[in-house]
Amino acid sequence: SSNNSRINVSWVDESFIETFDMDLLSGKDFEFSQERTDQGIIINEACLSSFDLGTAEEALSQSIVLSGDTIRVRAVVKNHHWNSLHSEYSPAVFLYRWASVDYFSLEIDATGARKTIGILMRRQMTAISC
Repeated sequence: SSNNSRINVSWVDESFIETFDMDLLSGKDFEFSQERTDQGIIINEACLSSFDLGTAEEALSQSIVLSGDTIRVRAVVKNHHWNSLHSEYSPAVFLYRWASVDYFSLEIDATGARKTIGILMRRQMTAISC
């Protein structure tokens, strides 16, 4: 399916859906790979109507054109708020990348948050001074 809808694109790894506690509605999560493989894309529910893909199950037999590349839909996740809870859900696409050089996410247990943040800040300062 192809249209000119605005869509949020994020590069994620195989732990992303679990880390953000997202619900997989259909299909399969990404699998770990250091190779540059075509694992397809994971989309959210908002993409279903924006790209006229039918149901979450029907979307698995569809493809989306992104920047001129036709990429098959691997899975569909429930909508998830990225910004404000007051914002409407917007179409989102997730592409696989095994290691990000720009961003990372981590889950911290609140009981040890202050200690964990201190460790991360010290490591960041060490990395900057190298």
